[in-house]
Amino acid sequence: MSRSRLIGVLAVVICLPAFAVAWLGFRLLAQDSAFERQRLIESRDMAADHAVQALSAILSDPKLFSVRPAEGAILARFPGSTLIYNESVPPLPEAPPDAFREGEALEFQGGNAAPPTEIYRRHASSPDSAIRAGALYRLGRTAAKAGRVQEALQAFSELSRMESSAAAGWPAPIAGIWSRCRIFSTTGQSQKLREEALKLREMLLSGRYPITRASYLAFAEDAARWSGTPRPAGLELLTDTVISVAAGVQKGALAPSGRALLSNTTEPVTAVWERGSESVAVFAARRAYVEREWLPRAGTGVWLRDNNGTIIGSVYSGEVSVRHSSDSRLPWSVVAVAPKKDQDFGSRRRLLIVMLSAVGFLTVAGAYIVFRALRRELVLARMQEDFVAAVSHEFRTPLTTLRQIIESLEDGRVTNEEKRMAYYHSLGRAAQRLHRLVEDLLDFRRMQSDALVYHRAPINVREFTGQLVSDFQREVGERGFEILAADGPDIDVVADPNALNRALWNLLDNAVKYSGKERRVELRTLCRDRVVEWSVRDFGDGIPAEEQPLVFQKFYRGYAARRGGIRGTGIGLSMVEQIVSAHGGRVTLDSELGEGSVFTISLPCGGEACIKS
Repeated sequence: MSRSRLIGVLAVVICLPAFAVAWLGFRLLAQDSAFERQRLIESRDMAADHAVQALSAILSDPKLFSVRPAEGAILARFPGSTLIYNESVPPLPEAPPDAFREGEALEFQGGNAAPPTEIYRRHASSPDSAIRAGALYRLGRTAAKAGRVQEALQAFSELSRMESSAAAGWPAPIAGIWSRCRIFSTTGQSQKLREEALKLREMLLSGRYPITRASYLAFAEDAARWSGTPRPAGLELLTDTVISVAAGVQKGALAPSGRALLSNTTEPVTAVWERGSESVAVFAARRAYVEREWLPRAGTGVWLRDNNGTIIGSVYSGEVSVRHSSDSRLPWSVVAVAPKKDQDFGSRRRLLIVMLSAVGFLTVAGAYIVFRALRRELVLARMQEDFVAAVSHEFRTPLTTLRQIIESLEDGRVTNEEKRMAYYHSLGRAAQRLHRLVEDLLDFRRMQSDALVYHRAPINVREFTGQLVSDFQREVGERGFEILAADGPDIDVVADPNALNRALWNLLDNAVKYSGKERRVELRTLCRDRVVEWSVRDFGDGIPAEEQPLVFQKFYRGYAARRGGIRGTGIGLSMVEQIVSAHGGRVTLDSELGEGSVFTISLPCGGEACIKS
């Protein structure tokens, strides 16, 4: 099976389970979402039904018509209810007009206020409360006209304390307080005016004194203007509602019992009424009361609305369930959203997503690791194939040389002793080269298995380097190469001479291979900071930056070597790095395209002489 086909099969084997898991996870998420939507619909419906039941129980509770409600609602029973005003009121007990005819004739026709005042003062002592109330009202009026303010205030004060009497068609307390307010308003006594106006307002709101709506509005408007306190619009709205509903029931325009949301110009009012054998009970509530007292008992996420779109309560976002008033027999339509989402759904879905993500991540990571390992193995296999081919080529060259020389010597074609000696030298160099190849392969195998033993001994750097240059010059001299090397420092370094020789020989051999048209190689040896450095420089094309981190890997050969057909096994630099590392040193590369390359071996040196050279 080819490499590409193997990778394809492996990709299918790995990806198919991943796709199956992803599809299954997607189906589970979709099923879970559908189940959650169904649960939300059921939850909304249950919330709406519970709200309808709770509100119906509230409106059907007998306590609704027996317990006085909190602020924002009123309970009225007709007849006999106590309201701030009524549609009609029975006549108040008041003195007949003829009782004050003489005094009023003198008051309105004569210019002297003394005679009528005496007459009114005399009537103010009458045992009849109706006559006394009428006389006090007229006495105060006459005294005010005459400029006797204190006397007028006193008369109206006495009038305001007559609870069951009337004056000028109004309840005596209201007429007395209102008249005092007029005097304070005329005389500019603002503080007293406000105090009396607040008393008048409280008296009107108490409902103790039956008056009509027109009379209430007149007095309430004056009280609001004098006290600076606005009229109770909400209470007036509720009073109008209960009066209107009671009148409708009594006239037959409304059913004996019922519930309705009555709209007007200001706000809707919820009304509930019930007709008994002798009376009609009406309960009326404003929007704020419904929101405060009833809606919390209906549950969260619930609000009300009428047919005109008027909203009672807070509107919540989301899909809703509606129970219309025609079906629920409530005054409003009930609207409900689903309660807060079930956390089990969210946590389960998150767990499922996390698990699927983990499976996907592990699958992708595993596939990446497998593909990377496979790629490395394929690359290594290709490099090994190249290595075998290169080794075969490296062996073929000296073997071919050996065979040709041996054949020439056997056939007797070499008759000159000098040429015979040259052939012997060539035969020795080929055998030596073959020996080095075999030793390199064996040592490389020992290095890979950590079985190579280094025999360290003191080495004189100058002598060692000179001998190395001399031997290598003989190797490459006949090809026209020149090794440029100065004398090294005269110091000792502890190392394995054979291993160090092999490492520097590989660097020199590579420099010769990659020198291109140049026929010179430089070897510099110096000592500084207790480190001995051997630098081998060629003047070839250099090594690209992207290949430089790879040149020390085993079996690796650069693009230029493969393209130019330069012989080599790909293990030389790897062996150099391992030898230098085993000696506690390091090997570095400095190369630029077009400028050649410099490989430097650095080994530690402990002698005092190895400080500077």
